[in-house]
Amino acid sequence: MLFKPGTKQLFSDDNTLIKKLHCPNNVQWSNLSQMDGTKNRICSICQEIIFETIDHTDSQIIELVQKNPTVCLKISPDQPNIKVLIQ
Repeated sequence: MLFKPGTKQLFSDDNTLIKKLHCPNNVQWSNLSQMDGTKNRICSICQEIIFETIDHTDSQIIELVQKNPTVCLKISPDQPNIKVLIQ
């Protein structure tokens, strides 16, 4: 996956836009409640699950976003499945 931090856009390796990341509550990963048995977390403000993407492929994330376009994703620039694109 490709990530543009300046625009918060996540792309597949073939440069197809997957999702623009946006949190209206501006929550920090460290402030989210952990979910038992997963790397995902739950937002205490909106009660949405935030999916940790470190172990996911492009196709898995695309499928997740297609099923739920408003899904929340956690992306870290240093994760091995992400290439950061500097504008």
